[in-house]
Amino acid sequence: MARRVVTGVASSGKSVFVSDGPAEILGENVLPPPGTVSVWGADLVPPVPSDGVTDRHARYFPPAGGYRVIVAELPPGTADPLASHSQELIESALPGFTTDARWDDGGTGMHSTKTIDIGLVLDGSVHLELDSGEITELRAGDWYVQNGTRHAWHNRSDRPCRLAIFFVGAAGH
Repeated sequence: MARRVVTGVASSGKSVFVSDGPAEILGENVLPPPGTVSVWGADLVPPVPSDGVTDRHARYFPPAGGYRVIVAELPPGTADPLASHSQELIESALPGFTTDARWDDGGTGMHSTKTIDIGLVLDGSVHLELDSGEITELRAGDWYVQNGTRHAWHNRSDRPCRLAIFFVGAAGH
């Protein structure tokens, strides 16, 4: 279980630890174990200093001006995340995952979101495919910036790939 330590400002004006414990796990019943770790997020631009209490966002992807920070694990093999479970099950576990993104039919995994995604490959490797047909392999230590473009992820290795991803909600399509 991932540990999350959060700081904030007390009424005294001094910095304090607000919480220290496990981060929330999203999609435990539809994503491969351990699910997606929800590190932090908000639907609005946050003020600072802050009391350290997170905005309880209801949707997987942030709206314009919002953000999410997650750690996701992609299992070996290429799979469309929508193919392994019903859309209703995915939506109940990860509200907005299927409806706030534009997914291609046919199990390709190709999709786009109204977000700028800034990611770091923590462990393993993954292929990022664009709808132009271009593909590049990302390895541990590689960063990527995904500017709302249509793309698909393919883990062609024999071990999981772990990614830290910062989604920034943007205006668009």
